[in-house]
Amino acid sequence: MKQLRVPGQSQRVTATPRPVSPSDGILDAALGEVLKEEGIARAEAGAPPEWKALALIAVERVARQHSRFTSDMVWVELGPENRPRDGRALGHVMRVAAAMELIEGTSEYEATAQPSRHRAPVRFWVSRVYRP
Repeated sequence: MKQLRVPGQSQRVTATPRPVSPSDGILDAALGEVLKEEGIARAEAGAPPEWKALALIAVERVARQHSRFTSDMVWVELGPENRPRDGRALGHVMRVAAAMELIEGTSEYEATAQPSRHRAPVRFWVSRVYRP
């Protein structure tokens, strides 16, 4: 048993640490991948076709202007008036742009500057159409 102090609270919490096993349902990378794909599919299905076309144009514009960028720059290009109900729909559009060979995903990430995303990591993309 271990006493833990929770920030912002005067009381201590007692917790019993236990080893975490991937088989206990807490960790399941394969299920996480399935749920990620389902979430992207739902967000894409809920976005109007006109918005998806506009977003693809925005991705291409950013890719032509920058050799390396994140989706934050695409959101700036789209402007606040062009946000879909579910912002995750941009993930689908980025994948479409990659399939069209406009961009390529990297293994690098940075924290987003969008307050609503709580500094979640966003991927860096490399442009395949940038010309200095």
